[in-house]
Amino acid sequence: TDGFETHFVNVRDLTQPSVLSNLPIDGYNTTATFVNFSWTAFDNHDTSLLCTVNVNGTANVSNVVSPNGTLVNSTIYNFNDGYYNWNVTCVDDSSNSNTSLTRNFRIDTRAPTWSNNKTAPVSGVIYSAGAFYQFNVTWIDAGVGISTVIIEHNFTGTLTNYSVSAIGSDYVYNYTDLAAGSYRWREFS
Repeated sequence: TDGFETHFVNVRDLTQPSVLSNLPIDGYNTTATFVNFSWTAFDNHDTSLLCTVNVNGTANVSNVVSPNGTLVNSTIYNFNDGYYNWNVTCVDDSSNSNTSLTRNFRIDTRAPTWSNNKTAPVSGVIYSAGAFYQFNVTWIDAGVGISTVIIEHNFTGTLTNYSVSAIGSDYVYNYTDLAAGSYRWREFS
């Protein structure tokens, strides 16, 4: 006999990596049909991790090599109009995994359209003290919907933007006691 024995010690890494979502920011809105995703994965041991970009709960890009502590980018193409959520899951060499916080973004490639201008009274009205005016326009968006409608007018002497109230797809702005004169107004969404 040679008087010694060989023993092995296996030290397992049980610490999950951490994953930071960088872009797109939460609530991101774009008219492009592609989105650039970026993240940074951190691990206590490994020099690189394998990461997957998940969109609406489905893996879209898998096994992206992500060096420890380094910003990594991946672009996904051909999104349709709509709302999406995303996160990134990374796995280290010891099969420890973690998922970033979930963020959301929106793709909207189509501009809203207006119709049915029901402004009352119509232009050319005779001045009447205390008269009531209503600016009522229908706005439709075939993409992800209308978020804001603004009326721009110079009823007070200065061209200024004001919020418009929604009643279904009609957007209404009321004004009382418009002085005699010529005015400009327009709505946009």
